[in-house]
Amino acid sequence: MVVLSPSHPYTRQYDLDLLAELRRDRQALRVVAIAAENDPVIEAGPHILLPPSRPFIDMEQAFCFLMYAQVFALSQSLSVGNTPDTPSASGTVNRVVQGVVIHPWQA
Repeated sequence: MVVLSPSHPYTRQYDLDLLAELRRDRQALRVVAIAAENDPVIEAGPHILLPPSRPFIDMEQAFCFLMYAQVFALSQSLSVGNTPDTPSASGTVNRVVQGVVIHPWQA
């Protein structure tokens, strides 16, 4: 399970509470926090801190989180033998949309 911790002080409190609860419950195999700012709750378990830079608002930070999520999904897919173009063994989930016509572009 991945918890994406926002930077806004108010909403961050809720996410830190959730992170602590998820780790305390031990229902997930692993709970990883991704954050731009450190905190003792985040440091208490597996975590990824975004490289230091200027402070991000939560909307900007979302794009940084997406990058980590995409790389994680790709590596997990490859680790079980699925390719990015066919992410499920049965083929029910795939990147190729069928029946799409590419229409000519006129600028």
